[in-house]
Amino acid sequence: MDSSHNINGNFDNYIKKSLKLISLFPKEENYIKNIKKISNKINLNDNINSNKKTLILDLDETLIHSDLNLLYNNHITTLYFDSDEEGNNEKNIPIPLILRPYLFEFLNYVYEKYELIIFTASNKNYADKIIDFIEKDKKYFSLRLYRDNCIFIKPGIYIKDLRIFNNRNLKNIILIDNSIFSFANQLNNGILITSFFNDVNDTFFLSLIDYLEYFIEKCEDVRVINKEQFKFEIYKNNLMKEM
Repeated sequence: MDSSHNINGNFDNYIKKSLKLISLFPKEENYIKNIKKISNKINLNDNINSNKKTLILDLDETLIHSDLNLLYNNHITTLYFDSDEEGNNEKNIPIPLILRPYLFEFLNYVYEKYELIIFTASNKNYADKIIDFIEKDKKYFSLRLYRDNCIFIKPGIYIKDLRIFNNRNLKNIILIDNSIFSFANQLNNGILITSFFNDVNDTFFLSLIDYLEYFIEKCEDVRVINKEQFKFEIYKNNLMKEM
């Protein structure tokens, strides 16, 4: 199920249908080699503060919405990028940009407390234009990862397997994403955020600050807390039993 269905009012249905599909994904051993290959090519910082957990943030429909179809009229700016897709040499492609409300309040809060990484299933040239805009006044992210760092399952479905961070302990890694497929291999490391398009009344980042402050920051293992709160793995296992 496409993450565009992950909206208020359809959240539970999106989770149920997505977890059912995840249960049909290829076994993980089928792409262990890809995980190792990706891990070897990314530039991981070995000098992180051991007291900080790693917070990984998705880009599209999580932090921002790029209104490529011009459906809305509250763009904060329009950026331009050159395509880096194979067979596409288009130049100066516009990105009418909408920022999720409270984005900078959220980033300024987590910047002080976490190692921040941005991990998008989008291509580099497109993503960097947006990330550069977000970081124009302050550098938030220690690392940027893109589509070629994901595990490809089928068109539109990319897994961000956290084992590529082979010098980090999974108990200290959180991925915030609007697609549950992104953390399909580590369901207990994920926080699923509703897809953002244009809701000026969206307060999800304020709720996230509360969740991180009261549940995550002092916990020993983020997987234990997320499993208790979200139950994604439990739901998936139950669905597999029904099949």
